[in-house]
Amino acid sequence: MNKRRLGTVLVTTLAAVGAVSVIDTGQAMAAPADQTATSRAGVEFTDVPQEDALKILAVPDMHFGSHEINNDTATTATAVDSGTGHTTPGSTITTGHTISVQDRRSAATATGWTLNAKISASFALEDNSATIDGATITLQNGTTTPTTGVTFGDGSSVTLNDTDTPVLEGSNAAIGTVTTSLTNNDMTLAIPARAVTKAGVYEAAVTWNLQAVPTL
Repeated sequence: MNKRRLGTVLVTTLAAVGAVSVIDTGQAMAAPADQTATSRAGVEFTDVPQEDALKILAVPDMHFGSHEINNDTATTATAVDSGTGHTTPGSTITTGHTISVQDRRSAATATGWTLNAKISASFALEDNSATIDGATITLQNGTTTPTTGVTFGDGSSVTLNDTDTPVLEGSNAAIGTVTTSLTNNDMTLAIPARAVTKAGVYEAAVTWNLQAVPTL
């Protein structure tokens, strides 16, 4: 009986020792290998609708003050902050100082553009009883940003008459928003001698035409 018990104890003890031995003397478990995985990220862009891709953001109204008639000499006047205009559409003209064009076409589709302007209706009294012939408006020394691929007038100035004249020209690199800033002193009205025949408030229309036709 005792031997069998002893044998049983020994076996049990050895088994226990063996179990301990495996834990104590076995090799340490290796760290898990680094894991990598790949996910996907995407984005889509579409071309801007044609009607919104190229547009005029701003062109300036201009007022050139009040002057006495002098038939002996030509009249040259710089812009003022505001002045009287025709009663329709409003009796006050406030001078603006910004010319701005936006080209939202992609670099792959942009072809450049030209912003023309002309005095499309001569300076006239509201009842059209008198007009001023031969008047011109000169814009000069404008600050244009950005400058890449953009030309303002002849490089420094542009004179508007009754014929379309390029004011801003952009190459295919002129994408985004292009802005020319002017001061009152940068805008000048020239009227020939003896062109004003009657006192009153004269107003003209300046038409601006943006085309996707660069001339650079």
